[in-house]
Amino acid sequence: MEQQRERVKHTKKVKTQNRKEFRLQVPVNSECTYTGINKQLVKKEKIQTKPMDRLFKVFNADGTKNREVTQYVL
Repeated sequence: MEQQRERVKHTKKVKTQNRKEFRLQVPVNSECTYTGINKQLVKKEKIQTKPMDRLFKVFNADGTKNREVTQYVL
């Protein structure tokens, strides 16, 4: 039987345009190369983002293409 890995979470503080602060819990041991945040939540809460220097493609676990990442949360 495969042992399940512990899901450690890291808390990240992000700020909105009106200086409101959010504390987001980000999984650390998720075995993902990158983690994301819901685009609608970013827009609704006006969480500050910055354009990426370089775009990168996102693929699903089954290998199908998802979309390109264009911004990141500060």
